[in-house]
Amino acid sequence: MVNIIAIVFLTWAISYGAASAQPVLRDVVVIFDSEREPRNSQTQVHMRVEFPLNHLGYRLVYRDIRQGLPDAATMATAAAVLTWLQYELDDHIEYLAWLNEMSDQGIKVIILGSLGVPFVPETVRLANRIFAKMGLRFTGEFVSSVLDAKVASLDRDLMEFERALDPVPNEHALVERVGSGARIGLEYTLRFEGRERRSIVAAVGPAGGYVAHGYIVHGDATTGAARWIVNPLSFFKAALGSALFPIPDTTTVSGRRLYFSHVDGDAWNNGVQIDGYRPRRGTATPAAGSAVPGRTMYSSDIDGDAWNNVVQNGRTGEQVTASQMMLRELIEPYPDLPVTVGLVAEDTDQELGGGQRAMETARRVFALPQVEVASHTCTHPFNWDFFANYSRAAEYDLIVENQRQTKNFTTRLMEAIGFVNAAEARRTRYLVGGNHAPRAFLRDPFSIDREVTHALQITQALAPEGKRAALYLWSGNTRPFEGIIKATRQAGVRNMNGGDTRFDAQHPSLAYVAPLSRVVGGERQIYAVNSNENTYTNLWTAHFHGFRQLRETLERTELPRRLKGVNVYYHTYSAERRASLEAVRFHLDWAREAKLAPIKASEYAAIADGFFSASIAQTGELSWTISTRDGLQTLRLDQPGHLVPDLAASIGILGTNSHAGSLYIALDASAGIATLVLKRRSAVERSSFAVASLRESRWQLRHMRREACGLQFVAEGFGNGEFVFDHLPQGPLTITASRHGHVLETVRSQADTHGSLNFSLALRAFEPVDVEIRCGVKS
Repeated sequence: MVNIIAIVFLTWAISYGAASAQPVLRDVVVIFDSEREPRNSQTQVHMRVEFPLNHLGYRLVYRDIRQGLPDAATMATAAAVLTWLQYELDDHIEYLAWLNEMSDQGIKVIILGSLGVPFVPETVRLANRIFAKMGLRFTGEFVSSVLDAKVASLDRDLMEFERALDPVPNEHALVERVGSGARIGLEYTLRFEGRERRSIVAAVGPAGGYVAHGYIVHGDATTGAARWIVNPLSFFKAALGSALFPIPDTTTVSGRRLYFSHVDGDAWNNGVQIDGYRPRRGTATPAAGSAVPGRTMYSSDIDGDAWNNVVQNGRTGEQVTASQMMLRELIEPYPDLPVTVGLVAEDTDQELGGGQRAMETARRVFALPQVEVASHTCTHPFNWDFFANYSRAAEYDLIVENQRQTKNFTTRLMEAIGFVNAAEARRTRYLVGGNHAPRAFLRDPFSIDREVTHALQITQALAPEGKRAALYLWSGNTRPFEGIIKATRQAGVRNMNGGDTRFDAQHPSLAYVAPLSRVVGGERQIYAVNSNENTYTNLWTAHFHGFRQLRETLERTELPRRLKGVNVYYHTYSAERRASLEAVRFHLDWAREAKLAPIKASEYAAIADGFFSASIAQTGELSWTISTRDGLQTLRLDQPGHLVPDLAASIGILGTNSHAGSLYIALDASAGIATLVLKRRSAVERSSFAVASLRESRWQLRHMRREACGLQFVAEGFGNGEFVFDHLPQGPLTITASRHGHVLETVRSQADTHGSLNFSLALRAFEPVDVEIRCGVKS
């Protein structure tokens, strides 16, 4: 019966939607000048503003004014134009005329800091056409004497988010209110040119919003720490309008906060510096080709430290590398936690210090069912900009210079007269430690094909049959150029890394929470969710226990609102030392007990990609269709009040869960186009399988079918299957899990008096299982 209702509703929605569906506009166009801010990723908007807008469901489209103003096609999907200018634009009259045209078309205008124009009569006139729609007047005057200014109006929902106002206000342009249309965030009274005036430095209105320079983010003069003055979440939500729409959410899967872990393979062959695994006195030097004793290669993305060193187990004489220790201590003991491991391909090259041991360890790692295969490049570039316009000659000059700086006279003389092993000399010539070289492995000329395709082929060859490399993890400064990002997409893998989100005592602001991605030309780089141990250990030089501090970021991005999922991101070199190894294990032990939904890192990248590809169309006052969403399967309603999904009328909705005032709506991945219909929550919600609703699950669900006396779905995941369903009828229930028709587990239970069913399946679901919940007890 439910399926018939769904088909009827979908038929109606398609016919109705063809005439009345309205796309939800989620693009915010950002104007910047590359002469002052060379890249979009170097703008204040990207570094500070993009994340709050992502959280509210918006995608940013950057437009360099040097390339001309945005065309009609770009603006057709735009909800707003946003600027944060600390300079004047050259063609300011043309720019203001265009901005007026956009405002006249109903596109919001959000101005942070300067308007980007000189204060002359013509610009003031054009600016006021925009400001008037916000309920403001741009006077063209500038307030520099602020000692006697007093706060006349303060909206604490919009201002003093992370830092109180300074006792002495900042200098600012004089803006006044016109009428009553503006919501004033902060207004001062002051004396200006001999008379008392009122001056607004933050406000939102029907046509957008404005915050003066000095009232956006405060930078501490001593520590440099940034803190928001304006509340970016409240301000941008108000400035963009309060229209309700389901927000594509990248933090949650199956009603739970998502979790994933990934490893950059740096230091695969490093020696372990842990008591009991140090080399004994008199131990023979490892054979050539497996190590470079005493040579510092690199163990982090920035500074070099024994990349290919190995040591021997003090008890058994067995050589122990960081990758072996990682496998034994951080991966094998956690079959319930997925981890994506990225291999540096040339770390397996015999001539470059790798060889059979490195490859065999990789095979053992990739063979584990909880491990996802990834590439961490071929030659481990440090500075991706160098390779955007690559010159082998320039790189060779750096190689020669490095050799000159690192070799003393005696070494050079020994090489000249042939007293140094030729293979050893060649290897050390093309292995570089430190950030003075553009990459770690320099033997072969750089090429995009070798860096991507060849790296993936080498990595794939070490994985078991049927297991493919699914992710490409950026190395070094994690700022890849457009062509190489395109190559990963053409190779059929996701890409990720960069961002370095931290929100802790040293980074005490939402301003340090990175956005979802970085746009590079026509391509997109997905950022990691959290920073790795490198930033906690002073670039792997001290405080090797420092990665434990990640927990603070995880807590601050969960409450008072969920801002990010959980990402335990580290390098192989964390297994070198006891303190760093225990820091990683500290997070893994917590994650296996926490209420999380573990997924693969490539699945997170697909979720993030889906945030940008998702198309949302409003088909009624409280109904929407959501399509082209890639891996994204969660929507979010902030402060939904009494609104809940109408499961009988919706399509592709698994259920809902509430957290910190937001409603998380889980979608069924098998529904290419999901339909969300909201209704007001009734005083007494009926319970039946027809409206059975998933509250949360550790596993991912799809192909859910609600029937008269049962519920069926396909599930897969890591660890035990933990499920909570709501709105089920009371009475005995039988839960059966099977695969290919063979019953794996049977559980008998029943819903409580509130219609909630909580049960667990103690089986492995690396491969999907079919789960059926039936009323009654089966023998």
